[in-house]
Amino acid sequence: MGEPSTPLEPGWWIRLVRGMPKPYFAAMVMSTWIVISLLFLIIVAFNGPLGIPSSLGRLYPWILGAWVISGPLTLAEILMALKPKMQRRASEKEGRAHLRMLTPGEKQLLRQLMEGTGSVQLREWTGPLESLERAKVLYTTSDGRVRAYIVNIEPWAYAHLKKHPDLIGEARQSTEDHAEQS
Repeated sequence: MGEPSTPLEPGWWIRLVRGMPKPYFAAMVMSTWIVISLLFLIIVAFNGPLGIPSSLGRLYPWILGAWVISGPLTLAEILMALKPKMQRRASEKEGRAHLRMLTPGEKQLLRQLMEGTGSVQLREWTGPLESLERAKVLYTTSDGRVRAYIVNIEPWAYAHLKKHPDLIGEARQSTEDHAEQS
């Protein structure tokens, strides 16, 4: 028995879905649900709430089954499309909360980043660096040749600190006070 060649043969639909890229599958599931929902509306509009035309009587259980299966799949696809955006917003919200409670070491590191290009190279891993990376305000890459960490500020954090320079300005004053005392 060879590969199924028509939609009526078992396995044809499974082979079609397995070879389909995810966005196309999501579009297929959503359009199936919309078409079946419209079909239900037409049946109800023209035949009353429970009236089923005789031509659709045999297909009604299949239509109902397809609608019940494709509905949750459609909802799942919509939620999966929104998930990265919701996670990014939650991460930015946590990061903004962290930016309101910076330690002097974190302020100094952020000030270095803001005065430069948004990237700085550090030779050692420090507490402020780890804290800001955990809060997803910074991200780091390691340069294996120089044995240093390249620290970058997240674009949203850079824009937020440009709008609110007072969040890192207090560290500058305390550094100047410390220099005057020496």
